[in-house]
Amino acid sequence: MALKTYVGIQTNVPVAEVTASGWTQCFVNRMDDFATPVASMTAACAGARIMMACRATGAATLQLMAEAPRADVLFDTATGNVVHNANGTDWYYNTSWSMGFAPAGAGVSRSSCDVGSTQADQRLCIHTGGGTFNGGYRCGAATGLNNSAAYERVFFTSP
Repeated sequence: MALKTYVGIQTNVPVAEVTASGWTQCFVNRMDDFATPVASMTAACAGARIMMACRATGAATLQLMAEAPRADVLFDTATGNVVHNANGTDWYYNTSWSMGFAPAGAGVSRSSCDVGSTQADQRLCIHTGGGTFNGGYRCGAATGLNNSAAYERVFFTSP
């Protein structure tokens, strides 16, 4: 099967559609995780493309997702408001600050997670620190998820 690619940020996509489109779920954990090394995700999601998503814990539908070539998703943008545009999405990543995405051209306000309010329903941010996941912060307009067991981050990779 040919891999289906998704341009830009997608909302309310069934997990079954993603996996039927050639993607493999490679990593999932709750937003209240403050100990798992980010390297666990990058090692498990070793394909050419990475999809980053969030959902209510255990839900069959991804609330929010975006994907791009692996090198773009994991492009180190340091700790400021710099983004790296790829596949119709603005990405940011740093293992000691945060990782996530925002709509292309909307800008981010990382403190350490993106607290931007423009197109809030299309923003995903996960705190990172010292090379580990440090809570979740936001899944779209739902914010303050750092200690939430109600949401999880989900990653998929291409074969």
